[in-house]
Amino acid sequence: MDGLAVHLDEQEDVRAAVMGPANDAYMGWQKLQKRNVPVPPLAAWQGLAVDIVIPVYGALHLLERCLEGIRRFTSHPHTTILVSDRPADHEAVKVLADQYGCQAIYNEKNVGFPTACNRGWRAGRAPLVCLLNSDTIPGPLWLPLLVAHMAANPRAGIVGPSTSSCAGLQKVKLPGDRHAVTVDQLPALATSMWSTFGRKTQECNLSGFCFLTRRTILEALKGLDESYGLGYGEENDFELRSWAAGWRSVHVMGAYVHHYGKQSFGTLPTDVVQALKNRNLAKVDARRLEVRAMGRDLSARVVDPRKVNRKARWGYPVLVKGPKP
Repeated sequence: MDGLAVHLDEQEDVRAAVMGPANDAYMGWQKLQKRNVPVPPLAAWQGLAVDIVIPVYGALHLLERCLEGIRRFTSHPHTTILVSDRPADHEAVKVLADQYGCQAIYNEKNVGFPTACNRGWRAGRAPLVCLLNSDTIPGPLWLPLLVAHMAANPRAGIVGPSTSSCAGLQKVKLPGDRHAVTVDQLPALATSMWSTFGRKTQECNLSGFCFLTRRTILEALKGLDESYGLGYGEENDFELRSWAAGWRSVHVMGAYVHHYGKQSFGTLPTDVVQALKNRNLAKVDARRLEVRAMGRDLSARVVDPRKVNRKARWGYPVLVKGPKP
């Protein structure tokens, strides 16, 4: 815990840890460089600023934890942009934006997660954009680790961290109740993740609780598809379109962002949520068929969200029992 905290401001140590010869992304960078393929300098990640876009709909007590985590554990150059998507939250969001030095956008009505994300990233200028759920707490080194892998791998279009709650292979099983985790516990959790997985990565579809992507990709794909309404499945759709364009999604296993999960939809009636999921999953299926028709092989990348819990359960590292990386 103490050792990790020391690394927060020692960028060269972080660079050495992430960019070491054992790292697959680094090896790929070396190969591309030898073939005279234009790639950014190895230390280019240090200057890549990030716009952190956080759509807000209720759960303001968790938003405050998220912002506190960013304040404590994010020394990498960044701008935090809050998008308040419910008028009832505007006053409280303004207080938090002033307290934590964030930019803020206030929607006149609830426009949904995809539209709120699009309004947020379009308000920024940074070359990288992180779409972050408000019910998360970023841990130490989360952003340098994600940015470093993005910079070292020219083909990476989306990168994401490990977490406590998601439908996919990024999930790790934590000891105790994930809802009881506080900001003060993040250094210990992040240390466990780094010591377990180090520089390991895996290419897979990523959950939308924390997406780091390139602004050029968002611009080319015109952001998230706003026809998904309130949300659910829009991140799968965005990934499918990015894969069709030749980009890759990478899970940076040693980075950790805590996710409480099921906050915004938890305020809606069950039948409304189920109808929304059914409609949007049908849209994702249609997009998947569209991408496959283009000749893209998705067999190693796509996990159907309706089957993911059964498929992924055996792959969950169990920290309390000493996981095998």
